[in-house]
Amino acid sequence: MTTTAPRCAVVFKAYAWDEFVERQARRLAEAAGSLDFYISIDETGGPVGPIPFERVIRFTCADLAAAGLPMRFAVGGVLWWNPDYAHYQFLAQCPDYDYYLFVEYDCVVQCSLEQFVVRAVSRGADLVALPISRPFDQWHWTSYQRDVYPPGEAKLALLNVCFLSSAALALLHQRRLAMNSDPFVRAWPSSEVFLPSEVGRAGMTWLSLADFGDVSHYDWFPPTMEEDVAPGDSDTFLHPVLDRRRYLASMLHNCGSLPPGELDRALSRFRREEYAKLIWPAARNRGVRRVRHKLVRWREQMGW
Repeated sequence: MTTTAPRCAVVFKAYAWDEFVERQARRLAEAAGSLDFYISIDETGGPVGPIPFERVIRFTCADLAAAGLPMRFAVGGVLWWNPDYAHYQFLAQCPDYDYYLFVEYDCVVQCSLEQFVVRAVSRGADLVALPISRPFDQWHWTSYQRDVYPPGEAKLALLNVCFLSSAALALLHQRRLAMNSDPFVRAWPSSEVFLPSEVGRAGMTWLSLADFGDVSHYDWFPPTMEEDVAPGDSDTFLHPVLDRRRYLASMLHNCGSLPPGELDRALSRFRREEYAKLIWPAARNRGVRRVRHKLVRWREQMGW
């Protein structure tokens, strides 16, 4: 007797389309092998034009709102705070898969995703994502969502590579809809809290991405420049991987998280004219972020 292999969609998530994003998509499509490969593209800012792939799912935040997903977020915008919304939109469009693997445009996956899926399914995974090691009460974004879950139940995960069973994905979708009408949910949980916490509360199986390969260069920051990515000789996950322009913008925007002297070392590789126009916008954005975060902390201390 033969058994049918679990069906898994590999979904490349993007918010714009240019030469770098296309290169990233082709890298992931190659890693996907014979698995069904899709592009999921947010066109809230306007149509991105032709995309040279067979399976392309386009949507906007207006589409998400029309489907009942609440346009709630604390900072950064709807899809920055709730990147899982794109997952539910994809589920509605393509409901017939057993598993779904979502990968953000700024990730590089150096492994066979067919083998990755086989290993995850054999271990009964409902979620594969990398846990965030920092305790919840010391996490930067805690102040915006402290009281969503009871103490001890809040869990954290990086979701740039996110494997989900169809059962988990359906559960998470329903929980997002239900939480919007729950009067006790006053703060809105970001995806990095919501997904692992809800999977845990449901008694489903969450496995670490570290069980499937090297994650030593998989975090929110600092980035790896695209041209520095070397062929891997073992299963490896990298995030964020950026082209030159995006790399410079990220380093300047988040330079407060770098060790002393690291920004100067990083910039020394570039001509000043490559980044000079990025310095002031990055400084302004850092200032706005600091003021906003201090205001939230102050309101929290005042009990507002």
